[in-house]
Amino acid sequence: MNELIPCPTCGKPLPPDSILCPKCQTRLKRDKTGKHFIGRQPSTPNNPRSETVPQRAIPTKPSRPRVGLIIVGIILGVVFVAMYKSCESSRRDLSSQTPSGASTSSNVSLDVSSITLNYQTRQMEIRGTLRNNGSSKPDRVWVWAYFFAPASEYADGSWSDSPIEIGNPFASGDTATITATGHFHWWDNPHTPKSGYYARVSVSAQSGEAAKVPSAQRNRSAAGAHSVRVIQ
Repeated sequence: MNELIPCPTCGKPLPPDSILCPKCQTRLKRDKTGKHFIGRQPSTPNNPRSETVPQRAIPTKPSRPRVGLIIVGIILGVVFVAMYKSCESSRRDLSSQTPSGASTSSNVSLDVSSITLNYQTRQMEIRGTLRNNGSSKPDRVWVWAYFFAPASEYADGSWSDSPIEIGNPFASGDTATITATGHFHWWDNPHTPKSGYYARVSVSAQSGEAAKVPSAQRNRSAAGAHSVRVIQ
């Protein structure tokens, strides 16, 4: 059974082979799809001849507010990550370097009094007062230093060795006068300076690795650093 097609003028359902609407007298012919009528009303003095074409739905554009919110969210995420990395880098620098001469790590600090490089014994010596600033006393502390010579031809370099472990330093109280002694390996390297050294010292009650400062984060400026006594 053929499906009825509405008249484009008055909407009356009509058989598909209709050529004239009996209600409004519109002349009918089917469009290219065969599913719609194209109607032409009879011409009258007050009604010039015209064709009525079924209107097509105008496609709507997708909503933009949601896309904008997604873009804003991505931008805020990138900014947050960049700020977090910057703050983390600053925190590490502050924890490992102390312009005033007091090297700190967590609840432990060291007031450095002198640093020596002895080329005869191939030993470094770091003297100072170790302070416990926390409620509990660590049973071990690691002292570490990196050396540099800003006025030499090797101003871009820095040298360090293994952290020096101090066992049970706070057995008698929250302060302890210490002498940390350890080997330095560059004593026979001809491509290192033999004088003009400065050093920065850091300490940790967590581990020897925690006391170290990565090479990329080392401050090689003499300002705020400790001058080093060199014994040839």
